[in-house]
Amino acid sequence: MSAPVFLNTPFGLVWLILKGDKLTVKTPPAGAPARINSIACSLNLIYRVSGKSLRPMTMEAFTHPKHEMIPGNLAQKASQLMLPVALQWLASQTVPAH
Repeated sequence: MSAPVFLNTPFGLVWLILKGDKLTVKTPPAGAPARINSIACSLNLIYRVSGKSLRPMTMEAFTHPKHEMIPGNLAQKASQLMLPVALQWLASQTVPAH
């Protein structure tokens, strides 16, 4: 497991946590929210790591600061927007072979 890495993205500050074959991307609980389509939200995105590629597994977006689940495709949109950032970060890491 890697220690959380803070990364400033075009959508806001996020944590990246690599644990085994899963990469978690989430907004810090005490930090500013991410902004997707001008909507302030907290994110919890989990990708499965396969070599140097990522496959979305869990996509959750919550209102900020009330932390209520946002219905619709906002979480999917966030996952797609965050994917290039996560891939670039993953490419800079040493991933153990399974």
